Amino acid sequence: MRQENVGADRLEELRRYLAERIPAGICLALSGGVDSALLLALLAPFARQQPDRVLAVTFASNFQPGTDVALAGRLAAGWPPAAGSATGF
Repeated sequence: MRQENVGADRLEELRRYLAERIPAGICLALSGGVDSALLLALLAPFARQQPDRVLAVTFASNFQPGTDVALAGRLAAGWPPAAGSATGF
């Protein structure tokens, strides 16, 4: 594996991992942080194809910054995104 391909290889590995789990269903706890937002983006194509297999949920807590809670709410409200939507998914 060449050094410049490490990130792309890891991303593809994560896509394969998620694809293997879609038949059983996936529930993503969306915090509004960058890590759960990335997972949400990776799950979007699966959600468009099998909407009953992917669920994104969010809730507010005292441990999250208000900006993360607001972002999570906006992302969850538009879930699942349409193909080619403005959200970039």
